Amino acid sequence: MNIENYTIEDFLMDESFQQWVLNQDDRVEAEWKQGLAEFPEKNKTMDEAKNIFWQIKASVENEIDTDEEEIWLKIENSINPHFKNNQ
Repeated sequence: MNIENYTIEDFLMDESFQQWVLNQDDRVEAEWKQGLAEFPEKNKTMDEAKNIFWQIKASVENEIDTDEEEIWLKIENSINPHFKNNQ
């Protein structure tokens, strides 16, 4: 794996990197460890990319949770008047 010219954006856009950060695949884990061994000077850039990745992931998950809450609130609000009118 040649990560010699990788920027933070390159790491973030690399699907294999994303899988590695999420610890989803042993094969990917080995590839990234090898990449770091070959290009140890990329360790800082990679760490920064990992931090950004986790921040983005948390933000997206928070947004999804918020959207889900909003959807349920809309459902409840649309159901409640219906039941009130039929009682």
